[in-house]
Amino acid sequence: METLTLLLFALAIYGLPGMKEKSTSSRGGLGATLVAVLVGTGFTLLTMKAFDVQISDAVAMELAAKSLPEAYGKNVVNVILVDFRALDTMGEITVLLIAALGVYAMLGGYATNHRLTMVQGRSPVLRASTRYIAPAMILFSIYLLLRGHNEPGGGFIGGLVAAMGAILVHLARTDMPLKLYRMTPGILMVIGLAMAVLSGVPSLFQGDAYLTSVWGGEFSLPAVGKIKVGTPLFFDVGVYLVVAGVVLMLYRTMEEWQSARQDIENCAR
Repeated sequence: METLTLLLFALAIYGLPGMKEKSTSSRGGLGATLVAVLVGTGFTLLTMKAFDVQISDAVAMELAAKSLPEAYGKNVVNVILVDFRALDTMGEITVLLIAALGVYAMLGGYATNHRLTMVQGRSPVLRASTRYIAPAMILFSIYLLLRGHNEPGGGFIGGLVAAMGAILVHLARTDMPLKLYRMTPGILMVIGLAMAVLSGVPSLFQGDAYLTSVWGGEFSLPAVGKIKVGTPLFFDVGVYLVVAGVVLMLYRTMEEWQSARQDIENCAR
């Protein structure tokens, strides 16, 4: 995840305009420093005080007690995300999708059809190792997704690992399109959001509220253990696909925008 964050930040920072020095008077700088210290101290004290304010009984213990008997999951965090508060999570992945589309629109989409050339042919070691590392990362992402209801993992982290595997392949072979499971980022996001939305429909046929969990049988997998089949699992798969698609779309859009800027600068020279 640190590598993925570094790649995205490098692409973003490289495209920022140059910094310009601006002289300020010592008096103005002192006043700004004083205001910054006062505001920072105030919000720090306010945050510390907020920890001591308990308006009602804590809901954490109740959610932990209901996690296994009602949602069939030992990982309370994942159970909250895909079961107890699934509607909030749907809002989060929708915001992620909209943000990715915003970046796509702001940077001009894929019309430039450029590829980043700075890493082409530079690392035969990367090319050779990616043949084994990338498939292992994809398998590990699926493992994290499936075990997330009982152990640390789930759709969010699984999607990030899967996206990193796809980006690794692309960095090793820049001539190859950036895809995951042979799907483009846009298709991944659409399918993922559709799965999350449709996972709440079965509960309506039972007369329950939208996104109320509907559970079926279970099966076991080596190294993963027992997996309970239900609508939260399909919801988490949707989260997995949306997160992976968002990361890949952000990376591809920023990469092609950066490559287009390099071409323009080279032509200007």
